[in-house]
Amino acid sequence: MEYRAFGKTGIQISATGFGCWEIGGGYGSIEETEFIKAINRALDLGINSFDTAEAYGFGASEKSLAKALGDRRKEAIITTKFGVGYPKAAPSYRDSSRKRVMESLEKSLTALNTEKIVTAVTIGLIQLVAGLNILITLIMMVMEKNRDIAILMSMGARREQIRKIFVAQGVLIGAVGTAIGLVLGY
Repeated sequence: MEYRAFGKTGIQISATGFGCWEIGGGYGSIEETEFIKAINRALDLGINSFDTAEAYGFGASEKSLAKALGDRRKEAIITTKFGVGYPKAAPSYRDSSRKRVMESLEKSLTALNTEKIVTAVTIGLIQLVAGLNILITLIMMVMEKNRDIAILMSMGARREQIRKIFVAQGVLIGAVGTAIGLVLGY
């Protein structure tokens, strides 16, 4: 198994991690005995990185992971997430207030039957980073299009012609993406 430094913590974490969303019940029924076997097999192979979240089955994933790790808990590095899935925070079901953070961490520590969590991440932070990545990608695409516009104009194309080309291109990409999404069930 390949390991990497976990920031400046001195901890070596496996490059391959084990996601525990499924045991929370979001993907149908998974036998707990099979989950326990899978966790132990992952540990035997050197995987020490386990990802769970308070929202995965409203704590079911964390409880199942704790049970599966059992006496091997010290071999595992657990990352958990919080900030989403709170019915009282409707309509968005999101809450990253200080009070919620403290309550969530306490709940996770109890569910995971542990005294420490190496990493706890708010879902809002993950969404912020994803949003910034999308924004940067869009900016890069616009910059690329500006270059394409300059090339087309140097060849004699007018702005209206170029606009029609890019609109048609955007509609085509959107239609193909929507069709693929519908076929795949997203």
